[in-house]
Amino acid sequence: MISSRFILLATLISTALANPLLPQQRSDLPEGFNAVGSPSQDESITFRIALTQRDFPGLEKALYAAATPGSPQYGQYLSKDQVNDYASPSEEAVASVSSWLESQGLSPSSLSPSGDWITVQATVRQANRLLQAEFKRYEAEGLDGPVVRTLSYTIPDMVKDHIAAMHPTTADEGNAIPPSCVRGSDKDPVEITRPYSLPCRFDLYGIPYTALGSSVEGNDLWMSGYNNGFANKNLTKAYLQDWRPELVDRDMFGLVTITGGLNNQIPGGAGLFVTAAVTTAMSTAVNTPVTFMSVGTDKSDDALVWFIDQANYLLGLDSPPKVLVGDWPLSEFFEDAALARSLCNSYGQLAARGVTILFPTQSHGVGLTTSTWPGSQCPKFYSSFPASCPYVTAVGASSISDDSTSEEVDPRNSGGFSELFSRPAYQDAAVPRYLEALETGIYDGLYNPSGRGTPDVALHQYWAMTPEDGYGIGSTSFSVSFFGSIIALLNEELLSAGKPHLGFLNPFIYQNLDAFNDFITGNNPGCGTQGFNATTGWDPVSGAGSPNYAKLRAAVGL
Repeated sequence: MISSRFILLATLISTALANPLLPQQRSDLPEGFNAVGSPSQDESITFRIALTQRDFPGLEKALYAAATPGSPQYGQYLSKDQVNDYASPSEEAVASVSSWLESQGLSPSSLSPSGDWITVQATVRQANRLLQAEFKRYEAEGLDGPVVRTLSYTIPDMVKDHIAAMHPTTADEGNAIPPSCVRGSDKDPVEITRPYSLPCRFDLYGIPYTALGSSVEGNDLWMSGYNNGFANKNLTKAYLQDWRPELVDRDMFGLVTITGGLNNQIPGGAGLFVTAAVTTAMSTAVNTPVTFMSVGTDKSDDALVWFIDQANYLLGLDSPPKVLVGDWPLSEFFEDAALARSLCNSYGQLAARGVTILFPTQSHGVGLTTSTWPGSQCPKFYSSFPASCPYVTAVGASSISDDSTSEEVDPRNSGGFSELFSRPAYQDAAVPRYLEALETGIYDGLYNPSGRGTPDVALHQYWAMTPEDGYGIGSTSFSVSFFGSIIALLNEELLSAGKPHLGFLNPFIYQNLDAFNDFITGNNPGCGTQGFNATTGWDPVSGAGSPNYAKLRAAVGL
């Protein structure tokens, strides 16, 4: 038997699992966490296990070929069966892991179309025996309730090469509720609302007020809701009536629910973030079918589980959405490395099938300070996940300056460099240029200069329900829904012109940096530092900048 010991870090989150055979241990619990007893031996735990994939490098190569302008394979995204051929585990892996689980009386079932994720339900007694572990309950301020985890576990030699990640063990969610910024005044509420209004967002980037017509065949845009976030239909109609009354009779958004997801329509159940996302989509990409995907909490309160279940559901579709907008950004620092990489591989499979996947960055600058860590500095600068996954487009925020003379990047953007994912090829020109200009030695040890840089873009973050609100609500969540809607609008035009849709977006962004409005001032302070600075070209505060719709149209050949 080869022991793999995984320890609790800042919020019962394990350290990187890049090599699960290296013993790692810690004798004490992180500050703020307490063991509160043992669960019943008959309590059920649902494990999700990521199996090593047959040929993910091959899938990645095919993905980049399909997504890179100028490639002979540009626009030729893979079919579901082709992705499954790359991503499926070997027969040996399936047989070995199944045998291991069945030897303990457990029956695994496939969770993903390619079989690279499996799920198995075990009692605490079975889990302790299977993993030579001791699962206990832990609690901390900020958690909804106690979580069942273990400080260490053991993977047997017969399956050590076939398991990429396993959850839950020591990993736990690093949930963060996206912050909002509210501005109020005693002046004319219509005038005060203007910097946050739909016309401001459209006119800032040259977004056309497309006329309502027939839905563009083959185009669709999905907005995600997690943790009982709801999209209210009455508020959606009211929003359209106030901002774009010519669209009030357009088709209402569709609904897909998994793992107990709901779309509660009682007045008190209207979810602000999801309703804002859906209204943004329906008022921007007006001839694109919009779907609200509600991911429930029946199986877990863990955000990573929501993402895993969502990705595997989408991989099971014969025709996944052209654009998927996610939310609920996490800090990479607090996530299980192997689990994050396996989830990222699932996003890679979706990207290989032509799905544009977008997630927001967090809004903590380069990191929180004394509220999280003793002293004035963080152990490392933050990087947001899933935004740091190379197959995801990472979206930060901007806003109109207080004097209404310029667009400013939001200093709260948690841009930086991934500790989990190396720099992808599409960033090999833009990111080194930024790093070469940094002051020598600055922030050494606080960030990974070889890591994937985020964000990729940054754009207007504010949303107002009515023209008379007198304030706007700001979040990177609103930025990502807006950018996803802009991409869906471009896809409308592309498909109508008989051209392929955009699909995996990132290579296109970095080959067309001049199609974005560059931010050359600003920074994202945190961890007792000034953080990174915005400058000419790509930077880890604003990415490529905000979109210029006319230039994007030209770049895609419209």
